[in-house]
Parts: sequence; structure tokens; C-alpha cells
Amino acid sequence: SLSLKGKPVKMLLLLGFAQPVLYFIFETYGISMTSAAFSGVMIGLIPVAGVIVGVLFLKERCSVLQALFTAGSVVGVAMTTTGGFGNFSLPGFLYLVGAVLAAATFTAISRSLSGVFSAFERTYATLCLACLYKNNASFGNTCSSSRNDSITSRNCGNKTVSNRSNSLVGRRPFHIGCSTHNIDIANISHLHLQ
Repeated sequence: SLSLKGKPVKMLLLLGFAQPVLYFIFETYGISMTSAAFSGVMIGLIPVAGVIVGVLFLKERCSVLQALFTAGSVVGVAMTTTGGFGNFSLPGFLYLVGAVLAAATFTAISRSLSGVFSAFERTYATLCLACLYKNNASFGNTCSSSRNDSITSRNCGNKTVSNRSNSLVGRRPFHIGCSTHNIDIANISHLHLQ
């Protein structure tokens, strides 16, 4: 059951803000600005950052085994990067650092709140914040476009302008925020929403 009375709700909100909100913003922009290899390496550092944040801020003790595996992760990252990263972008790198720090912050806050809030309460709060953020972001989108092979839709304010092929067989409306996009169900694997 959900019981928030007398509990540190601000920390719970910070938990939900760190991840999924901040994490996914940073990760999305970071991945879009860097190569897949570099993004993968950076996201792979999240467990290492989680251990470091736990030691620094939660005063957790790091066992010898944890230290060895953490060092092994860093060595693995170093071995992976010796061949180069391909497309490197400083803003992309900074966004990915933000994603790693947001995930590490989420892990640390979640561990610190585990004695106060149940797993259900923590999950419920993060999902509610994700829903609020995603809905707010989609309503705030004033003019975006989405495409698949046979449909182009533009969402401009409260209007959706669609250029569709003549055949509507197999199409179902798909709602994203305040816009409706018609999707070819048989060809859904080619859908790219932006």
C-alpha cells in the first residue's frame, strides 16, 4: 500500500527527478550526439559511479571484492576505448556524464530511502514523475513531426496535419500527448516518432 504520511517526500521526489526525468534527458541527448561505442562505454560506467557515490555520500564501505570488480570495469572501459570512439562530441560527452551522475544519484537516494519507503512506494513515485514529465513534455511540444513509410504527421499546437496514403486498412489511431498519429499496424517496425 502507499503511505507517505510523515515520510521525507522531498527526497522521494528528488529520487524520481534524478531518474527517470534527468537521466533520460541526458541519455537521449548524449546518445544522439556521440557514437554508439562511446555511449555504451559511458553508460557502462553507471555501476562504477554508483559505488563511488555510495562510498562518498552514504558512507558505505566498499569490500575488496567490490573494489576489484569496480577496477575491472574501469579496465574494461579502458580496453574498449583503445580503438577509438568514432564520433566524439563534447556536449554529447557532458550529457552522458549527466546521465551517469543522475543514475548514480538515483541509486544512492534509493538505497538511503529503502528503510523509509517500500519498493512499491519508490517505484510508484518514480513512475508518477515519469508520467507527469512525459505528458508535460508532449503537451509543450508546439510543432513536431513524425514519419513512417506511408504517413507524415505534423503536430502544430492543437492541430494534427496528416499526409496519408489513400488506404486506411490496418491503421489505428495512436495518441502521443495531444496529437494523434495514424500508424500502419502491419508496418510498425518502421515507425520513427520524433
